[in-house]
Amino acid sequence: MTENTRPILNSYERHRQHKDIAIVIMLLSISSMFFFVIGSIPNSHDVFRIGCAVLGLVICTGSCLGIHIGYGTLANGDNPNYAVFMPFRGGIAFVSYQCVGWTAYALALLLTLVANEVPEALGRGGMMLAAALSGIAQVALFKSIPKYSPKLTKRFLEQNGEAAVAVLVFCSTFALNRLHMFFQSYLKDWSHVQMNGKFYTRSLLYLTNIGVLLAVPLILIAMGRTTQQWRRIRTRMTHQPSSEANDPKNKQGTHADSDAQDDLKRIWITIITNTLEIVTIILTMTAPFLTLFFLHYVFSNYTSPLLNAVSYYLPFMFWVAVGTLLISAVPYMDDVEVPLMILKLRPTLFTFAVYSLPLCMPIIFIMPVVFFPRLSTAFNLFTFFAFAVGSIYKQVRWAIRVAIYAIIGYLTYWEIVRCLDKFKERHLDIGISAMSRLRVNIFDLLIMGAWILYIPLYSGKPYHTGLYRSPWFSKFMKRHVFSEFAKYFNFQLILDSPRVNMRDSSNKYLFSYHPHGVFSGTALFAPFSDVWEEKVGLNAKTCAVTHCANVVFSIPLIRDFNLGLNALSVSRSTIEASLDRGNSAIIVTGGQSEMLRTISTDQFLELVTYHIGFVRLAIKKRVPLVPLLSFGENNILSILHFPRLQRLTLKYLGFPFPMMFYGRFLLPLPRKIPLTLVVGSPMDIPADANPENEEHVKSLAETYFQEVERLFYRHRVEAGYPKMELRLINRK
Repeated sequence: MTENTRPILNSYERHRQHKDIAIVIMLLSISSMFFFVIGSIPNSHDVFRIGCAVLGLVICTGSCLGIHIGYGTLANGDNPNYAVFMPFRGGIAFVSYQCVGWTAYALALLLTLVANEVPEALGRGGMMLAAALSGIAQVALFKSIPKYSPKLTKRFLEQNGEAAVAVLVFCSTFALNRLHMFFQSYLKDWSHVQMNGKFYTRSLLYLTNIGVLLAVPLILIAMGRTTQQWRRIRTRMTHQPSSEANDPKNKQGTHADSDAQDDLKRIWITIITNTLEIVTIILTMTAPFLTLFFLHYVFSNYTSPLLNAVSYYLPFMFWVAVGTLLISAVPYMDDVEVPLMILKLRPTLFTFAVYSLPLCMPIIFIMPVVFFPRLSTAFNLFTFFAFAVGSIYKQVRWAIRVAIYAIIGYLTYWEIVRCLDKFKERHLDIGISAMSRLRVNIFDLLIMGAWILYIPLYSGKPYHTGLYRSPWFSKFMKRHVFSEFAKYFNFQLILDSPRVNMRDSSNKYLFSYHPHGVFSGTALFAPFSDVWEEKVGLNAKTCAVTHCANVVFSIPLIRDFNLGLNALSVSRSTIEASLDRGNSAIIVTGGQSEMLRTISTDQFLELVTYHIGFVRLAIKKRVPLVPLLSFGENNILSILHFPRLQRLTLKYLGFPFPMMFYGRFLLPLPRKIPLTLVVGSPMDIPADANPENEEHVKSLAETYFQEVERLFYRHRVEAGYPKMELRLINRK
């Protein structure tokens, strides 16, 4: 026999082997289905029905394990990658068949457990369903074996399949618990079914413990592998210094920054590895006790009051599994680099997240009231809107603080009284219930305590002084978030004149930004962009400060985001103070009047010219005026116009209402439109200009808007809007 005929014979033998095993699997499937069907015969004894279901499940279990372990090893014996447990490996077809097979088997197992608890609850339909599921499980697993085709490069789920399976097991446990509760309440309405009083409790505990017992070994394996991966990264950092440190062109300061960052990374890696080891020890110690408790419960047929403790243990295990899966993603990306899809999606996600902040903040405070309607969550929502409207008044902040202390005292008093009444009854279940109530009260106190710590942050006028500016936060946003903005909008900057130079700390300017658009986010992130640093320049002593509407600094959390980026109020005194500190100021001079004129179009651009207070301020401080013209700002988001109502509320409330805007997918998400920012030439202030002289102010304002018009028509083709026209609105 020649060597060329051996592959043909091997293929023929495998095909014949597959047919022989198919006959065996068919017989086993028919046998398991037969016992389930026999158990569905009407008027049969409960013991007979349970025995048939158990025999059918035993045959199905043996067949499934034999297919996966025996036939799988035999068919793929020459492949060392085939293993007994290999979730998410072997190709899409293999994984799909495996998922269908083991899911069908799990459902058949669940139906058998329910039949064991309450035989009359399933009836004929339930046993027939179990028969069908047992057949599907065996056929799907048998069909999966020839589909096995491993890849040389393992993907993330293939490397960390244990943690992913543990998460799926917990999710399935939660889902089955919910379904079980639904069917249990549904079956209670059947007059001909006598429900066992312990049916719900025992079945719930069965599902909970089985899920935990299956998932704990998987979590331990995943945590051990993840710990080794993090240790490998730490070893690599120790033996391979960064390329920046080895570059002789880098300055000494860069060496120090690189070493400090590496030391910080090593500290975090050490914390993560130590935490993983501690959690592994805790799980290793608690898992045997949980197993013994489950076995004791099954054989003693006793409903223990420790069921509440087990129900608390399950969410803890779930989040441990999720955390392990997330932590294991970092070493994986360090080995194979970040997938290209994530790199393409990251600019969109970051841009959507920041632009959605004004909409997300109210939702964050409204959702707890919807899902957890309590006094604390309702007061939390009330406080949010009270601060958004009246936080500038000390009386409002003082009244809310007094109300918080009163509510804390009220909740604490009544919860202590309830707990004492429960403990007087001296029953373990009642004691656990009382402790659970106390835990809810602690949640209420945490919400109130957070406001007590947050309210003092409004003192001292930080929107005027810049007290809460965070260099670390600004650097983080510049490096990781605003850089993604530039990619999403394909941000470009055109410098009309090299006279604008912020590399020299003695230079300062009053930048006037046009147009306002809906949010004018470009005015905030442009000074943090790389093209601004390259063309306009930065220095270590001064910076360009963006001045926003006062209402921004009243809304909780949004104000902190802007204050961390050194954004300040647009009031005249704040701008003057910013210029006095040597910084440059960026003002969106069109204001909310220009915002209400926002129209998404490529045909024209409307700018408001009757706001000339910034010109008077430039004359007073003798600071050159520099126009900033953003092409595309009006097309990022659109606004629904209610002219009369919005102008009326703007006049009396200080902000237009209602504010309904939309963008991509008709959602409040910015459209992916190229942005081009044109930085004009500095306009020097005439020596004889007087800020108190209206003629001087109007004359300089007219010259300024002529310069804006010149910039517009000079650069509109380069910015991608060759047919756009400029409309200057000079009256209200």
